[in-house]
Amino acid sequence: MDYTKNERILSHQVNKTINLGRLLNTISIILFMLVIFGGVTVLAQFRKPLLITGACFCGLSFIAANTKFRALNAVSLLWLISIAYMFIGATLSNYSQDAIPYVLVYICCFVAMISGFTKEDYILFIKIAEVVSIVLAFTILLEIIIQPLFTKYFSFIFPAETRARRIEMILAELSRGYYSGLLGEIGEAAFAMNILVAIELCKMFSRKKADKFSIVFLIIGIVSLMLTGKRTLFVIPFFTTILFVLVNKIKGKYIKILFAGCIVLLLFYIFIMIIPQAGIIFDRFFDSKGDALSGRDVLWNACKSINTHNPLFGTGLGTFTNYANKMTDIQVLAAQQGFDIWTTQAHSIYYQFYGELGVFGTVLVIGTIGYSFIKTIMLKSKTDVMDSAQKIIYHFSLYFQAWFLIYGLTGNVGHYTQDLIIYFMSIGMYLYLKYTLYPVKSIFDREQEQQRSNL
Repeated sequence: MDYTKNERILSHQVNKTINLGRLLNTISIILFMLVIFGGVTVLAQFRKPLLITGACFCGLSFIAANTKFRALNAVSLLWLISIAYMFIGATLSNYSQDAIPYVLVYICCFVAMISGFTKEDYILFIKIAEVVSIVLAFTILLEIIIQPLFTKYFSFIFPAETRARRIEMILAELSRGYYSGLLGEIGEAAFAMNILVAIELCKMFSRKKADKFSIVFLIIGIVSLMLTGKRTLFVIPFFTTILFVLVNKIKGKYIKILFAGCIVLLLFYIFIMIIPQAGIIFDRFFDSKGDALSGRDVLWNACKSINTHNPLFGTGLGTFTNYANKMTDIQVLAAQQGFDIWTTQAHSIYYQFYGELGVFGTVLVIGTIGYSFIKTIMLKSKTDVMDSAQKIIYHFSLYFQAWFLIYGLTGNVGHYTQDLIIYFMSIGMYLYLKYTLYPVKSIFDREQEQQRSNL
């Protein structure tokens, strides 16, 4: 009788801590969603506070649920060393007041990565992201019909101090045939559409079949992505689709890829006939008169010059603009883009890390990113024992690690809060799967089992 009573008490306590942990994790997920989908709206100015608060809730969940951090592995250890290197470099930098906030973002993302999110938490994260990105896709399509929608009727969604400038930029994008919808900036919109496309692809490959809703939302996501005019972000889903095919055991996969490719091209042709604006992205691909790099070569040359200040250890994470704005070429580029100073980073994590972290830091951080990606690919051997939800989580993790590596060639994914949190969440998904599929019992686990056996 005493045994049954003690068992009930223990079970009740476990349920209370699990429920509290789930509540805290849910709050952190909602906060991360506000970070990811803030665009250039009023939410954008609160990204760092929202991220810090979300990371604090992750920590509280760990304490409440008494679960172990997923830190006892090579991936987490490498990221810990990388962030420690960033922190030391930031404190020693001539611009430490600007560098340390960037490191703080990495620390918060690292906490989210190693915290005890469960399968249910990650699926909730993906479901909320899907719903929000679908809504955002429809705002992009709606903007084709009502072009003043966000420059006139809903302009209040942008911060008052930058509203006039933002409206001016949106009007310029609209005149060129680019649409960003509610998020107010084509790069942010293309990022959100990648999330939608990623989720629908993950569901299809996880279930090895496509339901009608996934097909519809995938098409909407791709068309909306085309309307943003962002080239690199447009081609990423095609690379990741090939990656998904390679990691899944699909019979006759090359024939299926060819067949699917033909269907996709046909659908693109049809949609371009229906919505001519969607074809603007192909004009950017094949426009030989324009600047293919859009001034990025100037930024990358600036990174090389910055590296000369401290070739081995760099000038400190996030210090690019401090040094670059002293250079004549960058001043000219900023003026050409309509800015007083350059504020939008170097548009390549590889070049920017080279300048800011030096040779040692670049090898360490890029090596850690690559190692994490390779370890995630190697989990493909366990897809047969994953359930449907775990397969979705696995493919989502794989997609956004590939996305980070590819978009990092021309994008600022290593310095933008919204990009970093979704990347580190994808690493956290890998860690969850690793600990689930390759369970390692800690001292705490063994003590808990011993206590239960003594009841």
